[in-house]
Amino acid sequence: MNLDERIAALLAAPRDALADFQLAGLLCSRHLGFDGQDSDRDTAIGLFEGLLGGRLDTEREHMARFGAGVLRLARVVPIGMRDGRPADFAAVVMPLLTGRQLSADVQADVAAVIELITPVTQDGQAPPEVVAHATGLLTMATLLRHMARLHLGELSYEEMLPLLTKAVALTTALPPSGPHGTALQALLKAAHLRLDPDAEIIDDTIEELAEAVGLAGSDELLRVILLRELGLARALRGQAGTPATDADLAAAPELLERALDALRPGHPLYEDTMRMVGGALLTRTAFDPTHGGITRLLALAARGIAEHGDTVDDTTRAKDLFLLGMAQLVQANHLGDRAAGQETMSNLRRAAELIPPGDEFAPMIVGVLGAALSDRHQFLGRIEDAEAAGFFLERSRQIMDLQETPDRDVRTLRIMTGLTRVILAMRLRDLDGLDAGIDLLAGEHAAMTPLDPGRGRIEGVLAMARIFRGHARDDAEETEEGIDLMIESATAARTDQSDRAAMVARAGLALLLRGISKGDQGLLSRAIELLERARELPDPPYWLGPRLEQALGNAYLARFKAGNAPGDLESAIRHLEASPGTGELAQAYREAGRGADAVAAGLDALRGHADDVLAQAGPGHGLMVARGAAERAVQVAGWALAQGRAEAAVEALELGRGLVLHAATAAGELSALLTAHGHADLAAAWESARPPDVWSVDGTSGSTAALMNEVLDRKPPDELRQRVLAVLRGTPAHRALRSAPSVPEIAGALGEASALVYLLPSVALVVPASGDAHPIPLPDVDFSGYVAAHEAFRRTLDRKAWREALEQVPAREIMERLPGGRLVLVPTGVLGLVPWHAATEAVVSYAASARQLIQAAGRGRAPLRESPVLVGNPTRDELFWSRREVTELRRAHYPGAPAYGRFPGSDGTATAERVLGRMSASMAHLACHAVSADPPPASHLKLADRELSVTEILALERTGGPGGLVVLSACVSDLSVRDHDETLTLATAFLQAGASGVIGSRWLVAEDPRTAALMFVLHHHLASTGPAGALRAAQRWMADPGRAPLLPDTIAHEIEDLGLDLADPAVWAAFTHQGI
Repeated sequence: MNLDERIAALLAAPRDALADFQLAGLLCSRHLGFDGQDSDRDTAIGLFEGLLGGRLDTEREHMARFGAGVLRLARVVPIGMRDGRPADFAAVVMPLLTGRQLSADVQADVAAVIELITPVTQDGQAPPEVVAHATGLLTMATLLRHMARLHLGELSYEEMLPLLTKAVALTTALPPSGPHGTALQALLKAAHLRLDPDAEIIDDTIEELAEAVGLAGSDELLRVILLRELGLARALRGQAGTPATDADLAAAPELLERALDALRPGHPLYEDTMRMVGGALLTRTAFDPTHGGITRLLALAARGIAEHGDTVDDTTRAKDLFLLGMAQLVQANHLGDRAAGQETMSNLRRAAELIPPGDEFAPMIVGVLGAALSDRHQFLGRIEDAEAAGFFLERSRQIMDLQETPDRDVRTLRIMTGLTRVILAMRLRDLDGLDAGIDLLAGEHAAMTPLDPGRGRIEGVLAMARIFRGHARDDAEETEEGIDLMIESATAARTDQSDRAAMVARAGLALLLRGISKGDQGLLSRAIELLERARELPDPPYWLGPRLEQALGNAYLARFKAGNAPGDLESAIRHLEASPGTGELAQAYREAGRGADAVAAGLDALRGHADDVLAQAGPGHGLMVARGAAERAVQVAGWALAQGRAEAAVEALELGRGLVLHAATAAGELSALLTAHGHADLAAAWESARPPDVWSVDGTSGSTAALMNEVLDRKPPDELRQRVLAVLRGTPAHRALRSAPSVPEIAGALGEASALVYLLPSVALVVPASGDAHPIPLPDVDFSGYVAAHEAFRRTLDRKAWREALEQVPAREIMERLPGGRLVLVPTGVLGLVPWHAATEAVVSYAASARQLIQAAGRGRAPLRESPVLVGNPTRDELFWSRREVTELRRAHYPGAPAYGRFPGSDGTATAERVLGRMSASMAHLACHAVSADPPPASHLKLADRELSVTEILALERTGGPGGLVVLSACVSDLSVRDHDETLTLATAFLQAGASGVIGSRWLVAEDPRTAALMFVLHHHLASTGPAGALRAAQRWMADPGRAPLLPDTIAHEIEDLGLDLADPAVWAAFTHQGI
C-alpha cells in the first residue's frame, strides 16, 4: 500500500488519538516530501494541534508539537518538495536577508511555531536529536518574528543585536547538519556583523561564509545569498586599515558581481544585489581608483537604466539615477571631470524628485547631493557650494531622524557636515564656526573604530583644523597637538593606491609645519623627503600635483631661510614656478634678489585673487574671498616702490582693493562680452540666471514630505559662472577684467581734481593729473587711538571719548605733505576710517579704487535739476528733522520734484520699489535710517516696506547715459565696519550701480537741525558747483563762526533756541563725497 492509499484508508476509517497522530504524520510527509497540496498541510496542522493537552504520551506530544511547528513554518517559507524538486532551504532566510515584511497571518503562524516548539526545547524530556532540530526551528521562527518587528519599527537594531547573538550561539552549538546547517550558521553571523561591525568576528564570519559557498552545491539561490554576504563581509574587512586587506577590497565587488550574474532581472534579489555591487565598487574606487572601478561603476549604472527602460516606476528610476550620480561623482573627483560633476548634480537632483519622501533612499540621495557640493567647494573654491552642502546635509539628517534611521548611518552625515563646516571655517577664518566644526568632528572621531571608512581623512582634516586654530589663537600647544595627530593619521592609516600619495604628503606637510615653527633643518629635510616621495608615487588624484609643488616650494624656501643653501632656493623657485600664481613664488624671487620677477609674480598672484572673487556668487561670498588681497597688494606695492617703479605699485594697489565692487560691474558686462565672442547661448543663460540662494540650515521641521519639499524647492548651485569665465579666459575681454587701470587712465579721469593719492602707512603714492606717479614719504603717525575710539562710538555710542579722539586725530601733518588742489584719496586699511577731509582746507573726495573713479567719470554727470527726487522719513520712526529737511529742500531748491515719505505734502510712501524705480534720477536725496552691517553686503537703508541692502543695489541693472547724484543723509552710509580696503558701503554701492557721485556719512549723526542745516547749505551750493566742491563749501560754512545766513527760519530758529553748535566736527565732518 503506497502513501496515498494509506492516507485514504485512515481518512475513511474511524480514528482514535493514535490514528489521528499517524494520519497527521502521513499528511505531513506527503506535503513536505512528495509535493503535497496545501490541504494536506492544513489538515495535518489541525490534527497535530488537536492532539495536544494530554491525549498522547510525552514523546508523541513532542513529535506532534514539532510536526505542527514545521508545517506552520512551511506556510511562511517553502520547505520540502516543490514542483518535483526539493524546495530551496535558502528561502527560509529570505525574509531575514531582504527585509520583506511579514503579513499578519504569517506573523500569527510564526508566533504559533514559537509557542509550539518552546516546550520541546525546555522540558528536558525530548531526545537530543529532536531537541537539536526543534532548536533550529525555534531559532528561525524567533528571528523571523524579531526581524518583522524590526522592520515595523517595534524593535531597534540595538535590541535586535543580542537576539541575533543568541541565535548565532544556538546554531553554533548544534551538531553538524550538512551544507544547510553550515549556511545557516554563516548567514546568522553575517547578519550579526551587519548590525555590529566587530573586528573580532569578521575573520571567522568570512571563513564560514566561504566554506558555505563551497558546500552549496547545486542550490543556486543559496549560493547567491552566501556570495552576497561574503562580498559585504570582505568589503567591510577591506576598510579595516591594514595593507593585508587590499585583496578584500578587490574581491568584494567580484563576489557580488558573481551573485548578480547568477540572477535575472526581475528576481526579488536582483535590484538589491545590483546596489550592493555598486556600493562595493564605490568603496574600492575610493581606496584605489586605478583598477578600472570608475569604468565598471559607470557601466553598472548604465546597465540598470538600460534594463529598466522607460516603463520603470519612479522609485527604481530614482535609485538608478542615484547610482549613476555616485559613479559620476567619483569620476569628477578623481579625474577632475567637471562635466561629470555637473551631470552628478543633475542626476542626484532628479533622483530626489522621483524618490518617495518616506523611502529609506531619500535621505541618502539628499546627503550625497550635499557631499558632492562639499567636494566641489574644495575643488572650485565657491563658498556657495559649501553653504548649500551644509543645507542638504542638515536636511538629510533631519529626514533620517524622522525615519529613525540607525545611528551609524546618521553618523556618516554628521561626519560629512563636520568636514564641510571645518573646511569652510578655515577658508573664511571663522573661528567660531571652526570651534563648532572641530567639536562635531572630534565627537564623531572618538566614536569611530578601526573598521570605519574615511577615518584617515577625518583625522587629517581634524589635525589641520587644530593647527589652524592654534596659529590663529597663538596656542602653541594646540598647534603641536594638531601636528602630532596629522603625523599619526598619515602613518597609521591605510596607504593603498588612492590615498598613498595624499597620506605621505600629509605627513610631509606636518613635518614642514613643525620644522618651520622650530627652525629645525632636520625636520625640514625629512619633510622634503616625504613630499618628494609623494610626488613620485603613481596615479595621484588630479588635484594633488599642484599642491605638492607648492608644498615642496615652501619646504625648500623654509630650509633656505634656516640654512642659506643656494641650492634650496633654486629648488624652491623651480617647484613654485610649476604651480604659479602664489605669493610664495614672489617671496622666493625676492630672496633670490630677482626684484622685477618678485613684483611680476606678486601681481600675478593678485590677478589670481581677483579671479577667485569673480568666481563667487554674490558680494557676500566675494568679500570673504577678497580678504587678504589688500595686505598682499600693499606688500607688492612696497617692493615696486623700492625699485622706483611707481606705476607697478599703483597696479598692485588697484589689483588688491575694491574687488567685490569690480566683480559686480563685471557681472553686469558679461552678457555683452559673451555675445561679442559668439556665445549667445551662454549670454542668454546668464541674463536669465536667478540671484544666488541664501542657504540657511534653519527653518522647516515636521514631516519627511515637508523636508523633501523644501529640498526640491532649492536648486543646487550650478557652474554657469565657471563656464562663462572659462569661455572668456585668454580673450582680451578676460584680460581686461583682471587688469588694473593704467596711470594715464587714472590721470585722465581726475577731471577737476589735481591728483589721486593712495595713503599707505608711511608713504603716499600720488598720481597727479600730469600722469607722473611718485611716492611721498610720510611721518610715522599712530592712528590706533582714533580707530579704537571710532569703533567704541559705533558700538557703545560713547560720544565723549569719540569727540576727544576726533579733535585730536593726527591727520593734519599727513595732509600737509600732500600736493595742493582738489584731491581724491584712496586710504588703505584702517586709514579709511580717518576723516582726512576735516584736516585740510582743500576739496577732498574719496574713492574705493581708481577703477571706480574711472567708471564714474566715464558715465558723466546728469544735470542736477533734470529729474530730482527726494525721500524723507520713510519709516514709522518719526524722524522729525528728516521730514523738515526734505520739506525745506523741496520748497527752496526743487519745487515740483516728487517727494516720498511720511511728511506733509508727500507724494506717497517711500517703498523700496518706488525708490529703486527712481535710481536714474538726476539727484536722489534720501533722508532716512541706514545700518552699516557686518558683513558689509548686508548694510542697508530702512524704507517704508523693507530694507534695501548693498547686495540688492549692486545687482541693479546698469543703464547707459550720465549718472545722477545720490545724497545719503543717513548715519554710517559710507562706512564699512570691516574689510576696509573693499570699501563696500551704501555709498560705493550706489556709485557702482550707476550714480556719478554719492555723498554719505562715516559715522552716526545726530537727528537734530544741524544735519538738516548742512544738507540745506549743500544743496544751496550744488546750484553753482559740483558735489565735492558743494560739500566742502557747506562744511566750511558750518565751521565758520562768521557764516552767512543761508538757512530757512524753520531750521535757524531751532538751532538758536536749542543752543546747538554748527561748528561741531562730529556733525559736519561725518559726510564724504565719492565719484565726480
